[in-house]
Amino acid sequence: MVKEFEGNMTGKLVINEYLFLLILFLLASFLRILYAFYLKGNIPVSDAAGFDLLGLNIWKYGEYVFQRGIPTAHRTPIYPLFLSGVYFLFGHSYLAVRIIQSIIGGLTCVVIYFIGKKTINKNVGFIAATISIFYPFFIYYTGYLLVETLFTFLLAVAVYWLIISAQKPDWKNLALSGIFTGLAALCKPTAFTFLPFSVLGFLVILGIRKISTYRNIAIFLLFFIIILSPWVSRNYIVFKRIIPSATQLGKTLLDGSVLFDAQHQWRLEQEQQTNPILLRGKELHEIERNDYYTKEALNFIRHNPKYMMKLAVWKFLKFWRLYPHTETIYTYGHSKTLLVLISLLSYGILLPFSILGIIFSIKKWKQFTFFYGLIGSFTMIHLIFWSQIRYRLPIMPYIIVFAAFSLNSIIEKMKSLRLAKQLKI
Repeated sequence: MVKEFEGNMTGKLVINEYLFLLILFLLASFLRILYAFYLKGNIPVSDAAGFDLLGLNIWKYGEYVFQRGIPTAHRTPIYPLFLSGVYFLFGHSYLAVRIIQSIIGGLTCVVIYFIGKKTINKNVGFIAATISIFYPFFIYYTGYLLVETLFTFLLAVAVYWLIISAQKPDWKNLALSGIFTGLAALCKPTAFTFLPFSVLGFLVILGIRKISTYRNIAIFLLFFIIILSPWVSRNYIVFKRIIPSATQLGKTLLDGSVLFDAQHQWRLEQEQQTNPILLRGKELHEIERNDYYTKEALNFIRHNPKYMMKLAVWKFLKFWRLYPHTETIYTYGHSKTLLVLISLLSYGILLPFSILGIIFSIKKWKQFTFFYGLIGSFTMIHLIFWSQIRYRLPIMPYIIVFAAFSLNSIIEKMKSLRLAKQLKI
């Protein structure tokens, strides 16, 4: 009888969890789809226009190019391939992209639940997932043809499998963690900066002195390399150069040093017409241009260390600032005041709880190793390259989990105090 009762209770808990996840996914997707219809007539600009063109050319001509007949490796391939797949199924429809990104956003909330559950407990997963449903910037970026929504999802799945691999390091879990980390890196090069911290996480959690730890790391890295190999092979065939990520890195490094302006980010548009480095770069082939920009940027950094330290402070503040810049190109037609208010009432409230959660996590720091690595690596890389709020989005799931952890700890503490008071009575 007891076993039967326990079995029935377990079954009910599983059903309740599945029901919660279904409601979570449907509600999150619905809110994002509503926003997609609100943006129905919005046309891609800047980075979004570039992604759109790549996706369009893959779909129409089967070429990874901005201009027909001229191959490019300026962007990593996953997001343009995603766009081309949507265009193949639904035609050149921005609304279709936004709806599918809305569904991906809904799935991301589900993954965040499992990350919180596996790292801490089910209550933290529940709180984190609920916050994620309504977090404004998760909704906001599903409406634009930018890499962040897909990248955030792939990175979250990678982190989930890394956590599972650290808890149960069999070849299947390690393979899946390597596969999704590789897909995240091919979606956006920033994920490469997390790779050393993934390895460090395994060393810390599984044990640095165990031979099995190095075997597990080798399996993880093997599948990571397998996922990268088609892109690297293609680039070597086309450009006769090993390019694991993209040829935009030189320009991004230049943007983050020579051209960086903390006060007026879009000064770059004017610089395109007058800066001698950029004018010289336009005359060069893509690979040569990347090398030239990298050389000039590194030379500038080497000769201006004090200035770069000052820029690093500005970039840190830009990366973690409480609300977006209010230049017109950032607002996409939305009210500037409304964007600031929404940011302050969401991220502005979330951040203090996240910091508190990080403090609480120190007691059990090993289980949060992957979180620390992600947040630290993404922050550090944007102190060197370009920095803005949008680039923070992929690490927000872990900021949210930390906030959920602190909220759950406060709730549990309040319950304990209330129970202690009742027992005294």
